[in-house]
Amino acid sequence: MDSAILNVKSIGHSSVENTYKTIDENPNLFSINYYRIKQVDIGGHVEYSAIKSVQFYPNRTKIEMSVFPNPAINQISLSADFKSNSCDVKIYSAEGLLVEHVASAQILNGKILLEIAKMNTGIYFIQIKEEDGNTIEAKFVKE
Repeated sequence: MDSAILNVKSIGHSSVENTYKTIDENPNLFSINYYRIKQVDIGGHVEYSAIKSVQFYPNRTKIEMSVFPNPAINQISLSADFKSNSCDVKIYSAEGLLVEHVASAQILNGKILLEIAKMNTGIYFIQIKEEDGNTIEAKFVKE
C-alpha cells in the first residue's frame, strides 16, 4: 500500500542544505515497512528517493508467550514470565488494524485473561508492552 505519512512544505529556495524529519506514528509492527521520499520541485518535476525498509523488533530480551486455547471462541489466557503486575495489551487484525486496546491489563499468577467473544473470526496478533518497555508478541485464531 502506497500512502503518504506526511506532506511537508519546503523551506523554499535556499543556498544551504535543509533537513526535514517525520515519524510514522502507525507503522506495521508485524511486517516490513517501506519508506521513500517523493520530492516535487517548484516546476512540478517529481523525484523519488531510494526505498528504505524497516522492521520493528523489540530491542529487549525475547520472552515467549503462550496463548490458550488457540483457536479460541470467547476468552484467551496469555501466559509468560511477566516482570510486572500490569501491562498494555494491543490486539491487531491480520491487516494490521488495531481492534482492541487494554491499558493496564492485570497480570495474575503470570497470566492475562482477555475476552474475545465480540471479535470477528480470523487471525489476530497480540502485542504486550510491560512497564519496563519490554514487548512480547504472539498470534492467535478466533473461531
